[in-house]
Amino acid sequence: MAWTYEPAQIWYRETRQERVLRETLAGIQEYNEELREEIASLETTEGIIEYAQRELNFVVEGYNVIVVTRDGVPITEPRNSREAVVSSIPENAQPFGAWTDFWDTVFDIE
Repeated sequence: MAWTYEPAQIWYRETRQERVLRETLAGIQEYNEELREEIASLETTEGIIEYAQRELNFVVEGYNVIVVTRDGVPITEPRNSREAVVSSIPENAQPFGAWTDFWDTVFDIE
């Protein structure tokens, strides 16, 4: 049975890498779709105003602004959070679900 370990290890590594790449591709495609939607919204006046309010802290005359703080520091959503999600997929991937950690140990994957 020892003669089957190396081929199984190679199969596992290649299959694992393929699944991680598929997850990454799906994340990138979702990211691209969100960017397309944002670009489409920026082609409208309302979209430009919303972007300016959200990203540039633009305040429309007559509106009241509420800033939520924690320990005196404004709580804001991190910029480019979509990009961070896509770039973290390979490190957080679980291509074999709950069994991934087990198989990684069996086949010595770091």
